[in-house]
Amino acid sequence: MDNGLLLATCSAVASSGLTLMLAEHRGQTPEQFLDRFAEVQRELDPEGADELDLTPLMRSLFLDDRMESSVQIFAKTWAEDQAKFLDMILELGSYAATCIEFLDALKASTVEETLDDLDAMLRQFVGA
Repeated sequence: MDNGLLLATCSAVASSGLTLMLAEHRGQTPEQFLDRFAEVQRELDPEGADELDLTPLMRSLFLDDRMESSVQIFAKTWAEDQAKFLDMILELGSYAATCIEFLDALKASTVEETLDDLDAMLRQFVGA
């Protein structure tokens, strides 16, 4: 579970960094960006067929105790449903990939620049 938790936490850190980059580019706070993200999710899936909602996890990453909050969410999910835990990691990866594509399409940051920034951020996070 330790490596899985590290992977999940790093995925969340990367996603939060990308959220911050996109929000800043749009002149929004991360919370405003996530509000719009949740709204678009509901529009795309009005019946809630996609039962894995990352919005609470993403919001936890911008709280004062962000690491503690996100680790608690991951640990609780792992204890309750390991398949859902793994799905969360996959969804975070998909979210991150989408953010990278958006940043490139908006000409805010190239894919290469964004990946370099993420690499540096995650190395710092893991080394901390």
